[in-house]
Amino acid sequence: MVYNPSGEFKIIAVDCGIKYNQIRCLIARGAAVKVVPWNYDFNNDVEKGGNQSWLIEEYYSILGAFYVIFALIFIFLLSCGM
Repeated sequence: MVYNPSGEFKIIAVDCGIKYNQIRCLIARGAAVKVVPWNYDFNNDVEKGGNQSWLIEEYYSILGAFYVIFALIFIFLLSCGM
């Protein structure tokens, strides 16, 4: 879903629990905000916007690291009996 499509600059917000108020704040600052799910295929937007595949690789590496850290914290909490 795209909010404020005529915005001055474009932002893709990955919806991992984003609040509507955060979207409204971006719109108030003149952004066109496209909200996508966590498993969105970014290749469609990269083809339209130039060769920025390194951004996609960086995003997936950060997301992967987040999942690993979350899993380790979860395992630690289980081992502590929480």
